[in-house]
Amino acid sequence: MVDIYCLSFNNPIRKDKIIKRFEELQLQYKIYDGVGINDERFVDRDFKNSHSCMFGHMDMILDFYNKGDKEYGIFCEDDIHVNINIKELIPEIIIQMNKLELDSMLLGYLVNFKIRESGLNDFKKIGELFTCSPNDERYSDLKNISNNKLSIYEFPDYVWGTQMYMISKKYAKYLIDKYTYEYSLNKNVIFSADWTITKDGRRSLLYPMLAVEENNHTHEHLGQLNFHRTCSEIHYIKGEFI
Repeated sequence: MVDIYCLSFNNPIRKDKIIKRFEELQLQYKIYDGVGINDERFVDRDFKNSHSCMFGHMDMILDFYNKGDKEYGIFCEDDIHVNINIKELIPEIIIQMNKLELDSMLLGYLVNFKIRESGLNDFKKIGELFTCSPNDERYSDLKNISNNKLSIYEFPDYVWGTQMYMISKKYAKYLIDKYTYEYSLNKNVIFSADWTITKDGRRSLLYPMLAVEENNHTHEHLGQLNFHRTCSEIHYIKGEFI
């Protein structure tokens, strides 16, 4: 179906938890240990967490493009709860990605409100994954889907997060060609995953999301801390995620 990659940098506890979740969901995956201060790309330059994260995502994308045998890849981070139905939903997501000619789809991200109830007109609905009914054999294995429906939206620039996203191999090549090591040296650009990877191309998001950030985020900035906690509390539903 897809190649699945997970970035897990220097946190054995989170790494162990996400592996157990993938195993329980019977997903095939690759764990990437990330980019540390001793990586050659940080020789003679300051180590930045945002650059380490970006290099980590780009390394996974490069591996997917060069070695993956699937047309789509899923990339995620290790501090997420994953929807129990994701394996059954992936084939339908791929169908809609092809139908809508999408480069990327966010499956886990940061918004501190419920999109359907927000009334915001900068989320344009462009598709629907499915409408579940008890008599529809295609979705007989699905359990506890919120509102029995998942919708696909275009999204504004203020949606952040690379908790989980799917991209096409064509878009992977575009990212590899654009966000190079030389690009990262330019002090006039932002080299950060959710400012770049999720913002280019024909982008979309799936709502409700299939990966929700854990509610144990730590941040020295109180506003950021509250934002991450609120995002988790609003979108995490017990019984729908592990």
